[in-house]
Amino acid sequence: MFIYGSTSKKRLTNWDGEKYIMIYPIYIEKDERSDFGVTVPDLPGCFSAGSTMEEAIANAEEAILTHLEGLMLDSDPIPYPTSIKELQTKYNSLSGIWVLVTIDKKLGQAYLPKRF
Repeated sequence: MFIYGSTSKKRLTNWDGEKYIMIYPIYIEKDERSDFGVTVPDLPGCFSAGSTMEEAIANAEEAILTHLEGLMLDSDPIPYPTSIKELQTKYNSLSGIWVLVTIDKKLGQAYLPKRF
């Protein structure tokens, strides 16, 4: 299984007291007759796709932002990103690749994951 992106970055970093950088793992797979399909395991119901790997990643960033905005509108907490290692253990039979997507978003304190 291949991982694209830096695994040494912190998954969630307080940057200026208001802005948080969230790094979500996404899973990308492709078969011969389809586009690249994207799943965001930490955000149930958040999916995306693209005709190229680059388009799939860009569309995943947009899908994640839209999903997070929906959670905030519903006053739901933002899920904390899971480590790649945990996801590899949970989904060890998958044959796609893991990519780390960085999301910069201003979030209110009430929406932060419960670990803060």
